[in-house]
Amino acid sequence: MAAGDSLIVFGPYQNEPPSSAYATLDLRNLHPVLDFDDTTEEAAVFAGVLPRHYAGGGITVYLHYAMSSATSGNVVWTAA
Repeated sequence: MAAGDSLIVFGPYQNEPPSSAYATLDLRNLHPVLDFDDTTEEAAVFAGVLPRHYAGGGITVYLHYAMSSATSGNVVWTAA
């Protein structure tokens, strides 16, 4: 597999939200997004199976986000 090839891509519709404290589905400029509350710890869960051609060697995760109005504070993500 060549460097930079995507193994798997998740979008907002692939979220499998937990039973509580979950990000909500929304639209920004007609694009689906997940909204996370700025005062509550919320989660989004994505599960998948890597393709057969994955030969090991590690995975790099890229997370894309934008803020509606926050100008300070921390954004903390966990990937496992």
